[in-house]
Amino acid sequence: MVSQLKELRLTSTDVFNEQTASELTNSTGWIQQQNITEFSENSSSRTYYTNYTINVSKSGYAPSSQSENITDSTTLYITLEVANNAPTIDLINPSPNGTTDINIQPTCQIWANDTDGDTLNVTWATNESGSWVNKHTNTSITANSTVSYQFTDFDTFSKTYYWMAYADDGMENVSGWFYFATEAIDTSVDTISPYQVTSSAVSVSATGPSSLDNVTLWYRYSTDNSTWEVSIQNWWNSSWNYRKQLNITNNNQTQVLEEGFSVSFTISNGG
Repeated sequence: MVSQLKELRLTSTDVFNEQTASELTNSTGWIQQQNITEFSENSSSRTYYTNYTINVSKSGYAPSSQSENITDSTTLYITLEVANNAPTIDLINPSPNGTTDINIQPTCQIWANDTDGDTLNVTWATNESGSWVNKHTNTSITANSTVSYQFTDFDTFSKTYYWMAYADDGMENVSGWFYFATEAIDTSVDTISPYQVTSSAVSVSATGPSSLDNVTLWYRYSTDNSTWEVSIQNWWNSSWNYRKQLNITNNNQTQVLEEGFSVSFTISNGG
């Protein structure tokens, strides 16, 4: 216990905030006797220098002080608590903060630092739902290590997401605030070949991310192979008279139509 009392710095200041003593304890925890003044007096007045503030500090401990009205001999008990260094959080991924073109449902990573080596609890939160919600806590994390969490909520393309990580060493809880934007959806429709299709059906294939679970294909038509601008509203013309499905029925009960039979059509401008 004596070793803990050595190299303590004791200072005293009077009511006017003037320092009256500053001493370092020796190997046995003692300092030389210090004289302080309760008051000074002349023929017309008396000036009091008390209350005195006694401050004690030592490396590795949080400083502590106590105020005392010095009017007589007294004993002061001052307790020093072990100093705590708050943990810190550094972003690893996605980085830098505010970056763009990130995959959906990314794994976020931070570096959880604690110079005291304290075991940490790391909590992950997001306001994706409209208010901040804690999603997960990694408990008993070793100080000065990488901590990861996958936000499965971040599943929309071309959207900015905000998230936070908290590091708690049992005495202080600090946070880091981060955000990023997900990538744009990348889809394409393969070229139809041959370009002019004269028979049905036509197979159309599309390419997109593996995360897609539903794809809607939109298509337009042209009557002259040059004009494609059609009103956005209801642009598919279901009454187009130049392409219709034809069902051919054999009414001859006794004869089977052979493959490659001929069909004659008459096209007119009539109704």
